[in-house]
Amino acid sequence: MLAICDNDLADLQFLTGQMEEYFTVHPEHKSEINTFTGSAALRESLENGTHYSIFLLDILMPETDGIEIGRLIHAKSADAPIIYITSSDEFALKAFQNHALRYLVKPVRKDELFSALDFAYSLLPAPSDRTVTVKTRDGIVCLPVNDIILVENQNRSAYYTLRGGETIQSTSLRSTFENGIAPLSTDPDFLHTHKSFYVNMRCIRAFHPESLSLDDGREIPVSRGFFQKANRTYLEFLAGREEVK
Repeated sequence: MLAICDNDLADLQFLTGQMEEYFTVHPEHKSEINTFTGSAALRESLENGTHYSIFLLDILMPETDGIEIGRLIHAKSADAPIIYITSSDEFALKAFQNHALRYLVKPVRKDELFSALDFAYSLLPAPSDRTVTVKTRDGIVCLPVNDIILVENQNRSAYYTLRGGETIQSTSLRSTFENGIAPLSTDPDFLHTHKSFYVNMRCIRAFHPESLSLDDGREIPVSRGFFQKANRTYLEFLAGREEVK
């Protein structure tokens, strides 16, 4: 999903229209657009764990300005691309200090916006059509791997937590947890932090000695026996992302 936040309704509608036009040119990037007429609503959405791939933010907003919202975004997801769009260039330095991807002054030119979007999408992880099948009481469910935040073993069932907060429970596992959730247990993006947890490393906000903080605010334990390998694996994962950039 993509988030656009601007308290000026006309500008919000213009940016939404430009995004829809961009998606007609680049259908490979097409995704849902969530619009916000104020920063409070966007803040609430973020605090509820909603994940957005790219942000278009106005800076001058009455409740909380775009710079402060940008800090909140990067506290939850350090690599999230933010494109600032504002009526004044006086905040450019603060925007770039907050790791803004681009800073566009209104009225926004289409070529500048499309160039910024091209750059933002080039930084995102390559889309994946990988899926895993999960046997539930209601039948077989096919889950996109990128939508899975974590998998937890509870009472011999696997609980798959998805972006947005939904949880899918498998039927009783007939083998070990690792075998029961394969191929996720061998997926290079998933980290084994505890005998009962596999975590999607793309959703980790912070790595602590005894726990992980995830983008949705959840804290996941890191067992002492798993820490050294998990820490090394996560550092290698981060290094690989920096090389791609």
